[in-house]
Amino acid sequence: MKTNLIKYYVLTIGFGFISSLLFAQSYSDGLLFSQTTNNGTARFVSMGGAFGALGADFSSIGVNPAGLGVYKSGEFTITPSFKTQKVNSNFLGVSASDNKNRLYLDNLGFVMSFKPYKTEEKGLLSYNIAFGYNRTNDFYSNTITLGDYNKYSIMDYFSSITSGNYSPQQLEYSDNYDPFNGLGA
Repeated sequence: MKTNLIKYYVLTIGFGFISSLLFAQSYSDGLLFSQTTNNGTARFVSMGGAFGALGADFSSIGVNPAGLGVYKSGEFTITPSFKTQKVNSNFLGVSASDNKNRLYLDNLGFVMSFKPYKTEEKGLLSYNIAFGYNRTNDFYSNTITLGDYNKYSIMDYFSSITSGNYSPQQLEYSDNYDPFNGLGA
């Protein structure tokens, strides 16, 4: 009994220590992924997302699932979108630009409305079921920079982050594959 208790404590402390070293996301990732853009059906986007409160629009289901109860009949929806991105840069007098055009599918889905009883006087009048896909954000980005700058290299940057302890010449590639060659180690 006592050895099982000791094993339990050792495993608990061991797993606790190992899990303290692990991380998956930071607070900035949480903030990035919690932001949404105004994507959805044309009706939803044109009203700035206000149909989240009104309902009876497929995109509103992602904002307010209770909006599904407003449907009186079934619906199939598909919303393609076209996005273009242009990037310009100028580095040391060298200009560069890049264009990207992308076709997206902002949402795709259907709503089925059922009336279980022929009379609509009391009780359950209807129920609705929806299946679909809504794009809530777009993380696609493009960056371009061109230029010829022979005065400095990436080694100068690496040298600067070592607090000036090593020169760029000491950090250069060596033939013997010894990473500590010339570093005084």
